[in-house]
Amino acid sequence: MSAAQLGGSEARARRGGRSWKRVALALSAVLLELLLLEAGLALFGVLPPEPRAQVGEYRNHERKRFDADPDFGWRMKPGTSFRWRTEGQEFPFLADAAGFRIDERPDAPTAVPGAPRIALLGDSFTFGTGVHFHETFGAQLAASLGGVAENRAQPGYGIDQIWQVAEKVVLAGPPPDLLVVAVILDDFERTLHAYRHAEGFNKPRFRVVDGRPVPSGAEHNLGPLARFVDRTSRLATLWKAVERRFGQKWGVGAWWELNRACLDALFDAAARRGVRVLVVHLATAAAWRPFPALRQLVERRRAAGEAITSCDLAVQWQSAPADAFWPEDGHLNAVGHAKVAELLAAQVRSTWPDWPR
Repeated sequence: MSAAQLGGSEARARRGGRSWKRVALALSAVLLELLLLEAGLALFGVLPPEPRAQVGEYRNHERKRFDADPDFGWRMKPGTSFRWRTEGQEFPFLADAAGFRIDERPDAPTAVPGAPRIALLGDSFTFGTGVHFHETFGAQLAASLGGVAENRAQPGYGIDQIWQVAEKVVLAGPPPDLLVVAVILDDFERTLHAYRHAEGFNKPRFRVVDGRPVPSGAEHNLGPLARFVDRTSRLATLWKAVERRFGQKWGVGAWWELNRACLDALFDAAARRGVRVLVVHLATAAAWRPFPALRQLVERRRAAGEAITSCDLAVQWQSAPADAFWPEDGHLNAVGHAKVAELLAAQVRSTWPDWPR
């Protein structure tokens, strides 16, 4: 190698060394800024960590009203009867032999033979926390449409659990005439957890493979470093909030992708059985904003010829009705359930004028 070539190689090496130093300094500056931001958030108590429960991290707890269930996580104890207090008022609850809520009234009317069956999936809002069974929007919707309500919702359920109940209960037997899938924003976050602290039960967890949800075990838990960040970082909480917002509005990100996969699996199962589906976004008073990504998902499937439609409370009503929710508890009250039932009945008649055929 000539002296000129040797000199050129040395110069390039010096320039390369300086480049790496600049990169290292830039990365160090970014890391320092992130640490300072993290410290500032902690100092002011902003955005506390929101760790997501991992598979096998917690054990189930005994509950008087609910049993652990390997398929869904939990459901009501079969045949159990109890009273649930909501803001000073008590409401009776009664479970059938399969652990789903039924009309608790001794003189409840019996179903008319051949009446259309309307199955309802969801969480505590659809289950009817804070109202009698006949006051739930599901029961009132069925009465308005001349059908019978089959409430298959459970408190605390996420989108993945709602999908599992659809496949393993509702669509495993004679298909209903209408399937109502009613969800709140929190249901989408619950899908990413393997345990629900409020209920005290583990639940199945899923991941996406080739666009489809598949079971996710302990081998797919977060690694030690990622778990530490998830448990302690307030910036991680900020990122989760951003991801939820982007998912809700534009249908992008891992938060949306897993829930989208579960919903698509549910809609696929309904389409195979020829079941009409009404998807309802039950916007809550605490999170009153539309869910464009959910609506667009339904519209794509409807454009492909499926019998599916959607209703978004935050679109139908410009603001949350002041008299529709329990002020402290946050669930729909009897007035709110009646308003929702009226809205959904109109949606069904508009979408399927030949109902119930």
